[in-house]
Amino acid sequence: MATVLLSMNMGTSTTAIYKTGEGVVLLEPSLVAVSGTGKNKVIKAVGAGAKKMLGRSNGVTVVSPVFEGRIVDGEMAVVMLKHFISKVVPGKLFRPTIKALICTPIGLTATEKSMLEKVCYASGIGEVVLVPTIITTALGHSLDISSSRGRCVACMGGGSTNIAILSLNSILTGIDIGLGGGRIDVAIEKYIEETYHINIGAGVAENIKINIGSLYPNDTNSMEFTGIDQETKATKSQTITSAELYPIIAEFYDMVAEAISSVLAQAPTDIIADINNEGIYLYGGAFTITGAENFMRNKLHCNINVDSYKFDADVLGGSMLLTDVKLLKEIQSNL
Repeated sequence: MATVLLSMNMGTSTTAIYKTGEGVVLLEPSLVAVSGTGKNKVIKAVGAGAKKMLGRSNGVTVVSPVFEGRIVDGEMAVVMLKHFISKVVPGKLFRPTIKALICTPIGLTATEKSMLEKVCYASGIGEVVLVPTIITTALGHSLDISSSRGRCVACMGGGSTNIAILSLNSILTGIDIGLGGGRIDVAIEKYIEETYHINIGAGVAENIKINIGSLYPNDTNSMEFTGIDQETKATKSQTITSAELYPIIAEFYDMVAEAISSVLAQAPTDIIADINNEGIYLYGGAFTITGAENFMRNKLHCNINVDSYKFDADVLGGSMLLTDVKLLKEIQSNL
């Protein structure tokens, strides 16, 4: 029986699965909706269905089994992954053998790796390969990491940002910081609650960030949003500007710039020369925010390369490795 090759990234906010030969076959929220507790626990929905229940169903708790690329609820992680796999590799009587490459954050401990592998095996996967997301994302963006030339890459996801210097198909140095686009959404939501006394959901905050979020301090864009007045509990509309959001957003990108600087400080002089000549590569939707390239250039005093956002770059790169056994073995030997 043929082996099905899956490249997966179970992120804090989203799980993506790339099926070799077919492309991205699943992109759903990393959520499980549950009612009851203990032996009376009932799974109400998984993925997109669970997201629809957020704050809308009494007696239902919506949980995310993954946080910053790490399994925080093994039981619910198995429920979620089993559900997702059944959608992309259906099997009425016999399911083919599944080999999966899992994109992971930099710096997973042995215990965290073991937990991730256990969840995968319990979900029906026959063979599991773990590769840092920073490597698969670089490959998915067609960045050559096989030469001796050092390349600095930062990838910001929904839950965390990974930063590394890559060379000879290996990570020379790198870190994972618990700061992603989701933290910015929470900060915007909190600002609106405290300033305008209006409650909004995370989805509204994210929409505000996407539409008028800017790293230019004098940006004149504005947007009207609707939420619930904290006092009257009635629907209320309010206009918010890019300029007033700037201090909130800039604070997070300042921290990312500082983290990149800390990684660069650990690199050999020759590698720094390579990076100064070529620049730093920024990947992920959070780096497409207005003014990101200019902001990071001013902070890091270096050329900045911001690629067009590719939502599937990480799992695409993982799929490329699954079909290139030699390269995969080389990268694994360097981890």
